[in-house]
Amino acid sequence: MHDKRFVQNKSGDNLGSYAKRQYVGFDAQISHMSLVGLTQLRAEYLFGQQPGTASSSKSPNSSTLPDHATYIRNFTGGYVMLVQDLGLSPFSVVLKYDWYDPNIKVSKNEVGLNGTGKADALQTTVGVGALWRINNSLRLQAYYEFNDYQSSDNLASLDAIESNVFTMRLQYKF
Repeated sequence: MHDKRFVQNKSGDNLGSYAKRQYVGFDAQISHMSLVGLTQLRAEYLFGQQPGTASSSKSPNSSTLPDHATYIRNFTGGYVMLVQDLGLSPFSVVLKYDWYDPNIKVSKNEVGLNGTGKADALQTTVGVGALWRINNSLRLQAYYEFNDYQSSDNLASLDAIESNVFTMRLQYKF
């Protein structure tokens, strides 16, 4: 990315070279016991450089050289999650906010211009859920995610990929 646009590096030394992934992250967790139960706050922040394709910020995973251009994006992302036990009961509620900005060099209506596309759009999620610790070995979780992509006047297709997700999970520990 140079001046909010993708620029192809046509140097012969660059062809077939390694597209380096660079990630840096921090996480923190704190918990506190009170009359309302155990309160846990967890957070993580990540940033770095991610190779991808024109249509995806997912890092290529192949043992052979790709036959398409590799797009190098600087990204940021993270989450903040609150888990609140309900007194001494086996129930807890969960609130979570997370975000992933696959290309911090462009935002809002810049997305969709100069070779950028849906792979460069900011994604945010708000999640709410409930946990039931049935016993020491069994836990049931219900969780609903409200997913959103940053809108851009230059990408009408983003509305079509917005989707909310409900998950019901039964975990058994042995």
